[in-house]
Amino acid sequence: MPRACTAAGAAPGGQNLQPNRREVRVGGPRVIFSRKPIPFHDAESDEEYWTRVEGAFRLIADNPNLKDGDDVLQISHGNTLLSLGHRFGGPDLDLNERPANGSVTVIDFDTDKPFGEAVTIVSYGK
Repeated sequence: MPRACTAAGAAPGGQNLQPNRREVRVGGPRVIFSRKPIPFHDAESDEEYWTRVEGAFRLIADNPNLKDGDDVLQISHGNTLLSLGHRFGGPDLDLNERPANGSVTVIDFDTDKPFGEAVTIVSYGK
């Protein structure tokens, strides 16, 4: 595994991921609970991941040009949408497959609520 990680993520001729630390993530955002199994120990914890996601939503909430009810186009990776679906989707949301490339997920974001209560999945992967 360390060899594969280095081959996939190190700079040409490099021996580790340090030069690419900000660009490369080893492993998925929701499956790494400890950095110890990852050769370079750079993976995010679940807490770090959700802090980062919340920060992105906070940028939207704090934008003075947006008014209540405005539509915002937020482009995201399928893993992030899947994570949002797991955290905020109801029991009827089918999360057995990642959303397809180019699919649209509609989210209602209530900026007056704490983040853990602010997101509602309206439609997923359509």
